[in-house]
Amino acid sequence: MTMKRAPANSSKNKRSTAKLVVSTASRSKKLEAFTQKLTFNSDAKIPMHGMPFITKGKSRFSFWCVPASGGYSAGWPIGSIMAGFYMRCIEEHGEGEGGSWLGSILMAFVERMHDAGFSSDEFANLKSPELSALKGQIFGFARELEHVLDRSLKEKKSSTINFDAEKMLAKANSGLDLDEVAYNDYLIARMKADRAIDIANKKKDAVKGIDVMS
Repeated sequence: MTMKRAPANSSKNKRSTAKLVVSTASRSKKLEAFTQKLTFNSDAKIPMHGMPFITKGKSRFSFWCVPASGGYSAGWPIGSIMAGFYMRCIEEHGEGEGGSWLGSILMAFVERMHDAGFSSDEFANLKSPELSALKGQIFGFARELEHVLDRSLKEKKSSTINFDAEKMLAKANSGLDLDEVAYNDYLIARMKADRAIDIANKKKDAVKGIDVMS
């Protein structure tokens, strides 16, 4: 059976177009959820939490609260400036413990896109001013990190010369086959075994102490 395409001026096509417009507009509003001007949080207990691109929500922190406005042209330098704040904080206070500040920022980029409901195709083709702004911020942030990394590597403050590419690639590929549940079970069992050994050693030391005193 051959399916016929509806005429461009059909009522069915008009309805679908209207839905698309409403959908895009509503999703753009979700990107505009953060509309406040950027400020430092001087009351933050953790230095990174005081950066202007981070804010405290009802239940957790948002690691990219930069308003999606100004388009791509303003988004790029804004992202670059935020990267400067991020790197200065790392330089002065060190990296995060038990996690990754940069990882949290990257996840925040993904969450902003997910919450707004835009597809990767829409993001790549800049379907709205809000998307243009966010994309500019992401590229500006990343580019600033690349500038600093490039200078650092050239000045030999960091080096990848001893990086065994083949070995690291094999290690990465082996990780793709990891059974995370089984691996976590193994880690837990190992921690328990280490704890049991530690307790046994402490008991032996205690017995030795009693023998010396007797």
